Amino acid sequence: MLRRIKAQTMNDADYVYNESSLNKIDGKRIEHEELLLDGSKFFIFKYFHKETVGEEKTTVKYVGNKDMSADTYNFKYIKDGAEPKEETGLTLDELKKRIQKIKELGFVTTYLNNKSGGAIRKKSKVVKKRLSKKKPVRRGSAKQKRSADSANSFEMW
Repeated sequence: MLRRIKAQTMNDADYVYNESSLNKIDGKRIEHEELLLDGSKFFIFKYFHKETVGEEKTTVKYVGNKDMSADTYNFKYIKDGAEPKEETGLTLDELKKRIQKIKELGFVTTYLNNKSGGAIRKKSKVVKKRLSKKKPVRRGSAKQKRSADSANSFEMW
């Protein structure tokens, strides 16, 4: 479901943070993904980390989103294939306290602390017009003047 939401909302988002990597070192495979999308109609964050050594897997997954109709947040986490734990109806302050305890979600904490008021808006550039309407005067080179003088002068032998 998150992939479908991600594809639909990437273009509508006012703020997008997406960091993912896949490393294979000495038979150890490490997948890592951090995602944060913020827009006027949604707020979604996701942290996923999976380490695979042979047949052993260690997985950590955190997902959070905002219920826009109730202005509350939902938070879900899964560790090592255990039963998913979900918290619903959290206020922004409760969510911040919950996230600050988890060091892996530092990117979300940083964003929520630096965010002021609403979503970050895209700024447009202002282009200044040229004040003077004067056109620059083009002056010919000395070589052009000499060649023009020699063409106009007519000498008889």
